Amino acid sequence: MGSVFVDRSKDCGFCKKRSRANNCICDKIEDLVGEIVTIRTRSGNDFVDVEIKAFDPKTCCVTLLQDGMITPMRMPSEVTHICCEDIESITRELMKRKLRY
Repeated sequence: MGSVFVDRSKDCGFCKKRSRANNCICDKIEDLVGEIVTIRTRSGNDFVDVEIKAFDPKTCCVTLLQDGMITPMRMPSEVTHICCEDIESITRELMKRKLRY
């Protein structure tokens, strides 16, 4: 599992702009760094079983890692960077970790 330093004294630029700091998905993203999740974007794309590797609250950038596949053909791992503004929902299994929700 990856770890990242998150400066909680800095608000996410998206949250600050929208004045939603208390309800923002960014608060959840910070808590889920290192977890395997499914992310749905506003455009309808699904990132299934990706690890949230990092979150930068200054730029609202979320870094996702999706492991590669070996069969039926070898596919490399992929890194995706996405703005928290583009995330519609995050889903994870409750049994993996006790986390406040």
